[in-house]
Amino acid sequence: ATATPSAGSAATATPSAESVGPGTTSPAPGGAPKPGAGQGFVDGFPRDQFVFAADEAEIRARDCPNRRPFHTLLTTQDRIYMQWQTYSAYFHWSRAQRADWCTDMTAITRLLAAPGGRPDALMALMPTFVVDQLGSDKTRGFQVINRPWSVLSFLQSPFYHERVKEEFVFIMEGDHLILRPIPNRATSQTPIGFFFPYMSPHQVPNHPRVVSKWYKGPLADVQPTGPSPALMHRDMLKAITQDWFDLSVQLKRDADADAVFGWVLEMWGYTIVCARHGIQHEVWQQFMIEPASTWHQNVTAENPYIYHYTFGLEYTFDGLPMVGQVGEWSLDKRKYSAGFLPAPLNPPPECAHEAAHLLTRLFNEASAASPPWLAKAPPRSMDTTRQERPPPLDRSQGIVKSIMGSGPWAIVRPEYAGHAPNAIFFYDHGRVFTPLGSATWAPAGAGADAIRFRFCTEDTLVLEKGADGVPVLRGKTYELRKKEHPPNLTPDAPASMWESATAKHVIGSGPWSWGGVPTVVFMDKGQLHTPWAPGTWTVKEGANLTVVAEFLGTKCTIEFLPCGRFRSVRQSDGDVVHGWIQISEPV
Repeated sequence: ATATPSAGSAATATPSAESVGPGTTSPAPGGAPKPGAGQGFVDGFPRDQFVFAADEAEIRARDCPNRRPFHTLLTTQDRIYMQWQTYSAYFHWSRAQRADWCTDMTAITRLLAAPGGRPDALMALMPTFVVDQLGSDKTRGFQVINRPWSVLSFLQSPFYHERVKEEFVFIMEGDHLILRPIPNRATSQTPIGFFFPYMSPHQVPNHPRVVSKWYKGPLADVQPTGPSPALMHRDMLKAITQDWFDLSVQLKRDADADAVFGWVLEMWGYTIVCARHGIQHEVWQQFMIEPASTWHQNVTAENPYIYHYTFGLEYTFDGLPMVGQVGEWSLDKRKYSAGFLPAPLNPPPECAHEAAHLLTRLFNEASAASPPWLAKAPPRSMDTTRQERPPPLDRSQGIVKSIMGSGPWAIVRPEYAGHAPNAIFFYDHGRVFTPLGSATWAPAGAGADAIRFRFCTEDTLVLEKGADGVPVLRGKTYELRKKEHPPNLTPDAPASMWESATAKHVIGSGPWSWGGVPTVVFMDKGQLHTPWAPGTWTVKEGANLTVVAEFLGTKCTIEFLPCGRFRSVRQSDGDVVHGWIQISEPV
């Protein structure tokens, strides 16, 4: 599995005008040009239209006695998908570098893996080392193995000695956006890394078993950090890179490791090799943040240095997170593997989490400063972050009144009997909660006592009365029967209460989770469904959008807040629980 770079395997020379292509020039070996400096073009546009990193010779010469400079290695491949990412990564790296006079971020080199080692138009934007990308005999279709390959080729090239004057190196990738200047916390013995929960050998099934095949020491030695972001002494990087590359190739060839590690296989190659070399990282969680719409992360409060947009951001049009599905508003890098990200992007829904607003702004800032991006991006009218908006439900329609805010409904089929609770609820905006995941519904037509129900398949359900008088939704595939709420759990309240603005706001809203536990349903006439026991709710007099819920002998005052959230205070002891609308993965 060892493949030491040969003289012909990598383009190791400093980029030249000839290597970049007709009509272009490349940065001088001493560093990237200052804005407005030099002649030439970047992908057909004059270089003085771009934002560049500071002049390397000048920034290295600054009088900053306590500075511990490091050299950044940006690993990329020759794909359109990574071109717009590179523009964005370099823009935000350069801006962060210029924000601190005595920054530790003194220089950056892009490592480009390309077929045949061919250069690209971005070489005129930043110092670049090109390596012939690996063949399928090494990658087996997993192109990420080109990361250790390009680092290894660079370290063994003369260009490395020309470029890297710093004792420390920082490895980043194209989907990293630097939010502020990164300080160098590494030492000659201790690198800095980031903990990735999705590769923890203690938390992910089968990871410990496979890790133990490749590392015979204590499992605790193997830190789930990965090679990017990582900040370390350059001698340490030299010591591990050949083994990192070799092991990544070996893991890909091993069917068990390939199946279990999946897309983090090369990251495991790095961290297992570090354990073999006795290297332990200082795990620094403020190093980076990986937001997703699935979990609530406050970017401002966590104040990270890097935004890693590895997860898609999926929301409804009213800004509610959608789990495991493409959102009505969606921003996911994977959608733009064959073309540039639209520019500028449309804003996310107002109630979307902070990360969605931040990432949109970061992309728009980078595209505005990158003329080729603006030229190649689809127009805003073709911004595919927005899906088709679902039609609103007419609450005056008879079938909507009968279905929304009622329940629970149970599927009358033996194969669903084991799913506890077999409870289905219909909400506003065509949302459905089921024990198997989310579904959708809509009236079948004006004046019809029927709905279109999209569960595992789509069916038209007609509302009927069963032989015992219980409401039934019956179709060709599904039959749903309404369960009766306990008769002693109906609040003694005037009929006018359910016509109030608060009641209309609450009934049919959801699906709600209680501290992340689904599902809580505020049904018509004050009936309450919770994961633990049924109960009741009433509108609190004199308070706006506030109700009093009672279940399991406990009363809670619940205030409904903007953006699909509520705050519950238990009356007996003041205990506070937050809830939010939670749309689970589709069935």
